[in-house]
Amino acid sequence: MMQRRPQTFTFSPRHSSKQSGDGRPVLAVGRRVLTTGAEGATGVALSDENGIPTGASVALDAEVEIVAWRPRGPNGARYRVRCAAQGLEGWLDAPSVRARPVPPAPVRVPSAVVPPPKRTAAPKRRTAR
Repeated sequence: MMQRRPQTFTFSPRHSSKQSGDGRPVLAVGRRVLTTGAEGATGVALSDENGIPTGASVALDAEVEIVAWRPRGPNGARYRVRCAAQGLEGWLDAPSVRARPVPPAPVRVPSAVVPPPKRTAAPKRRTAR
């Protein structure tokens, strides 16, 4: 008769997120990101699902929401984004979006240490004799 050995599994968090072919992290649908572009550019051009420019552009550093994404192998991902502030929607290449900066951790203000109230002796009760 064969004896079974218990199986053990180890968890090794090597990657916190998936990465695209160009090494950039893949951003999740529903995430809010910022647009980015070349120096001196005033906006980022949106394209249709086939990569053809639509003529619309989103301002640099505008907050957009990712509503879909498509992998493109070594060329990186493409993201369908919606810019509520400008009322625009279209596709951007991965280099045209970046994650919002992580807000700094809140500063904890030490609370004032209040000493416990001093205990006073209870007044003695007079008893009638």
